[in-house]
Amino acid sequence: SSKSGAKIQPQTLEYAEWVIIATSLGVDYFSEEILHLYRCRWQVELLFKRIKQNLKINSLRPATEKYVLALIHLWLIVWALTERQVFLAYKHLAEKDIDRQRISVWDLCSFFYLRVTHIVHATWTLLIDDFDVELLAKYLLCHKSSRSYHNYAFILCISNTFFA
Repeated sequence: SSKSGAKIQPQTLEYAEWVIIATSLGVDYFSEEILHLYRCRWQVELLFKRIKQNLKINSLRPATEKYVLALIHLWLIVWALTERQVFLAYKHLAEKDIDRQRISVWDLCSFFYLRVTHIVHATWTLLIDDFDVELLAKYLLCHKSSRSYHNYAFILCISNTFFA
């Protein structure tokens, strides 16, 4: 109401003092336990919201179950790397006595997500750009049944280039 200039109704102020939760949990739970469970669930919801917004996930394209699971695992790995970077950034800001109240967690997540994806893309480019093209052609042009023989040499070629 302060943003829109509307007057706050007395009932609104009264309801603001309450936390109302509808649950299907049985009577075996105390109100403190229900609130604790709800707060934990809410943190999970916020996590999914941050993941969806930063990874720009709106929907999954129709695919096999294996593909979808692999993609979800990949997103979670990238997000775990991102969250670690955000944690370390907050730790370093605290050590330098920099006011963290003015720094948005959303902006930090977005920044580090972009950073992680750029690092992955740069690493992938290193793997692709500078290796033995003749070996790649030999691998791709040979019959699929004999590729297993060439796999070891192909992987060695890529890893030697990457770690060189």
